[in-house]
Amino acid sequence: MQYFSIDFVYGNYLQFDTQMSGNENGNFDPNTGRFTAPVSGRYSFGLSLRVRSSSGGEYYYRIYMQRDGSTIHNMFYSGTMSASSKFDGRYFTAEVDLNRGQYVQYYIPGDFSSGLRYGQDQSYFEGKLIKAN
Repeated sequence: MQYFSIDFVYGNYLQFDTQMSGNENGNFDPNTGRFTAPVSGRYSFGLSLRVRSSSGGEYYYRIYMQRDGSTIHNMFYSGTMSASSKFDGRYFTAEVDLNRGQYVQYYIPGDFSSGLRYGQDQSYFEGKLIKAN
C-alpha cells in the first residue's frame, strides 16, 4: 500500500482499511468508515490523521464527526509543513452518546487546502464504550 494514498475529496468519508482500535466485535465497517454502536451508552472516539501536502507550506483542513449523518463535531486544523517533510499528524478525541444501532463516521467538507492527502495506512479511528446505559 502507498503512503498518503487518499486525496481529500469534498463529500467523502475518511476510510481506514481495518485499522480500527477497539473493533474486536466488528462494529467498525472499513467499507463505509462507520462505527455502529452495539449497545446504548457513552463512547470515546479518537481519530489519528496523518496528512501530506504536495507542496508543503501552509495548509488547513476541516473534518466533521457525524452521528447518523448529522454533524456533531467540527474539527479544524491549520499549520505549516516543512518543505522537506511535507507531512503532519494530529489526534482528535470526542465522547459521544449513542443509542444501539446509531453510527459515527468522519466526513470531509469542502474546506481544505488543495493537494492534501491522508495516509490510510498511517491514520486510524478508534472507539470504545466507556459507560453503558
